[in-house]
Amino acid sequence: MGGKKYAAVNIDGVLLTDTFSDIIHDFIVENGGIHDEDTDRSILSQPQSVAGAGMARATGNKWTAAEAISKYFEKRREVISITPPEVNEGVVELLELLRTCGYSLVSYGGLSIDHFYTEAGNLVEYFDNPKYICTNLIRPGIREMCDNVLKIPYSNLLVIDDVARVGKEARRLGAPFIGHPSSSKNSYQRKIMHDNDILHVTSLHEIDAALIESVCAQASIS
Repeated sequence: MGGKKYAAVNIDGVLLTDTFSDIIHDFIVENGGIHDEDTDRSILSQPQSVAGAGMARATGNKWTAAEAISKYFEKRREVISITPPEVNEGVVELLELLRTCGYSLVSYGGLSIDHFYTEAGNLVEYFDNPKYICTNLIRPGIREMCDNVLKIPYSNLLVIDDVARVGKEARRLGAPFIGHPSSSKNSYQRKIMHDNDILHVTSLHEIDAALIESVCAQASIS
């Protein structure tokens, strides 16, 4: 891989603990629906308009997508005010490793940049401009991050994310990918990654220089 290399580290689920799986599950069940694998696929790493439609469909309520997503975020604010996300174990070591391996760092996710600055805290200093990219309208966003923001080939973007849909898009584009699916009992992402032969780890401590080199080499020939 020649040229500048970036590692794109997802904020919710990689930098921070997963707070989405359980809240989405509870929101759907409390509103009369069933949260299953298909629901997971229809909501996670989707634009909020699409995720809202998926939530409305899962609950069986006649909400618009906007109404559903608004109700969901209302519940999310309540839960987060009591149990805020925490920095994932192994994150600092991972970011330092990525820098040692020659990567510039950028974070991304579906929420606004304010979320990044508020929740990432001291981790912000590890990231290079533009530091954070909101991918809500362009999810999963790998193509747009490379083409429109970072101006690098797909093969020069190492993506670390907790959702299989992002891993599938990385494979399609030829971008190296490491999955870090949620350990929540309400998440199906580990199963979906396994079923689709998407490389994933249980702990961020499993990511080392050899693994990074391997996934980058594999992406370059796929």
